[in-house]
Amino acid sequence: MFAPQLIQEKFFAKESTIWRSLSERANPEFRKTYRACCQHGFAKGVSLSYHLLLPMARITRYPLIFEKMVKYSSAESQQYESLQNAYQLLKALCARTNAGVYLAHREIGARSFVHAGILYKTKSNRMLVGLLYSDFLLLATPNHPILEPDFAKITKNTDISLTLYKTPLMVKNLMVLPSSEDNSFQLKTGDFVTSLKAPNSSARILWMTNAEEIRMNSHLKQPTLH
Repeated sequence: MFAPQLIQEKFFAKESTIWRSLSERANPEFRKTYRACCQHGFAKGVSLSYHLLLPMARITRYPLIFEKMVKYSSAESQQYESLQNAYQLLKALCARTNAGVYLAHREIGARSFVHAGILYKTKSNRMLVGLLYSDFLLLATPNHPILEPDFAKITKNTDISLTLYKTPLMVKNLMVLPSSEDNSFQLKTGDFVTSLKAPNSSARILWMTNAEEIRMNSHLKQPTLH
């Protein structure tokens, strides 16, 4: 196997881990350098992980491009044989890459729904809907008023229209910290810190317990970078 192919297979199998590592690594010097890269003029305000990872991911689309090139190229063309070889190599690479991603996902386990409910921003009292899955926490705002929100029960089957409030927080490095204010707790990951309030003390305990349990499980299952 060619070395570049092996590198690509390892890269895509670990892609989600790499993305989280870039976004959530807490070392102060790393965060300072990361912010400087994101603020550089060439980045145009886009995160470093976007620039590094998404262009690389496009290699999975190359076989489709080369397939069209082969289809519309003359068999007598000097480049025809090279195109055919490149197309076959890319197909083989993508097949091995997909297999690597499948094995990585199988090791982590299928994504599952854990918990959901109404939360409030502690300072502004803005209403949010929290959706906790086995690998991330999603915070969203309801698009329509929720009647009696403090008593509303939200499940994975609830018919509700939401708008994403914050980029999903990966639970692996998510710290859930108690707060001195009633029914409140803090979420911390990397540079991001926010204080949230549950409708009551029981809901607060349930959020904190579930989030911490999922975080510990993710450390046991998460593939590591080599």
